[in-house]
Amino acid sequence: PETIEIRGEVYMTYAEFEALKQRSAAAGGQDYVNPRNTAAGSLRQKDPSVTASRNLKFFAYAWGYTTADPAPTQYDSVQKFAEWGFKISPLMVRAKSAEELIAHYHRIEEQRSALGYDIDGVVYKVDQLELQRRWGFVTGEPRWAVAHKFPAEQAMTTVQKIDIQVGRTGTLAPVARLAPVTVGGVVVENVTLHNEDYIKGLDSTGQPIRDGIDVRIGDTVVIQRAGDVIPQIVSVVIDKRPADAVPYEFPHTCPICGSPATREINEKTGKEDSRRRCTGELICPAQRRRE
Repeated sequence: PETIEIRGEVYMTYAEFEALKQRSAAAGGQDYVNPRNTAAGSLRQKDPSVTASRNLKFFAYAWGYTTADPAPTQYDSVQKFAEWGFKISPLMVRAKSAEELIAHYHRIEEQRSALGYDIDGVVYKVDQLELQRRWGFVTGEPRWAVAHKFPAEQAMTTVQKIDIQVGRTGTLAPVARLAPVTVGGVVVENVTLHNEDYIKGLDSTGQPIRDGIDVRIGDTVVIQRAGDVIPQIVSVVIDKRPADAVPYEFPHTCPICGSPATREINEKTGKEDSRRRCTGELICPAQRRRE
């Protein structure tokens, strides 16, 4: 075609992510959470030299505006991208049956941890472009494509301590510090515990989560990255709980300024808020940062 808009996926490899974290730590800079968020943030940098320094990668897999189809099929069109000098995924195949699709899904699932970058599933597409046009879209989504996600990868580790961070609104946010463990190619050392009730094994409505088992320092826990991004505790391995592990006592005072930290009553429900907040307001350095 005379003109074509190439679309694709920008990503950061695990190796580049770890190298960036080390460079940032050595310079006293920010801590980066995961490769996906870091890649997205790198693209949003106002200084293009910062973006260029991140060594981002790009896989071309689709197109927008074009004066003509690259080829009659999806597969052959993407192969054209490679001929034009774009990187394309080496994992793409053309399947002839549902059985072949599922077999390929499982092959990629087995290779997932060795790829060197995040992948959360596969996408099946109708190959003939004419059929794609006939099937069209519904509520903005193509009828001719469907995503098949992988189960979240899990790992086991131990809770070494629980720290309390204070946000700009005064909310006391507990964070579990974990023995470092690799989940989905990313080293996880911290996981949010959300609030006091979550640590006790209750959700925001008071219903049990994790079978109602609380989280204690010293516990062995199973974690996963929700949506392959945000680490979360899935369960506590109660059989591995140390004999001297005691229920965590959530602080009733702000660890930053020492002011009382309270759970407000919801005027509509008459129930306590699940979050505990510092009452120090502007005498609290953590809250003064919002001004």
